[in-house]
Amino acid sequence: MGAPPLLQADVAIVVMANTAGLELWIEDAAVASTYILLAAEQFNVGACWIHIRGRAGQRLTADEEIRQLLGVPDNFSVLNVVALGGKGENKSARTEKDLPFQNVHRENFTSQA
Repeated sequence: MGAPPLLQADVAIVVMANTAGLELWIEDAAVASTYILLAAEQFNVGACWIHIRGRAGQRLTADEEIRQLLGVPDNFSVLNVVALGGKGENKSARTEKDLPFQNVHRENFTSQA
């Protein structure tokens, strides 16, 4: 559900954490996922974060369906899946002039009307 990149992925990494007694498991798993995405870019591998936590599956939640499929115990929760494979596009590098400095606020937030 909502994961077309998985259909063409060469590999999928399911990012999960043992949630028993862990207050910050979402943040920890998100940091791990970010490092996976950065490593993929370093090796010129296409990567896509597919969010799982809080999403519906076909019969259960997406988290429950993935854990059931992989035989993962209930004390784990899936945050996301990272699909890896060939890049669909190569984007050009950005320069400082490309940055939207109108979105930068100093000392306080002022709305941009």
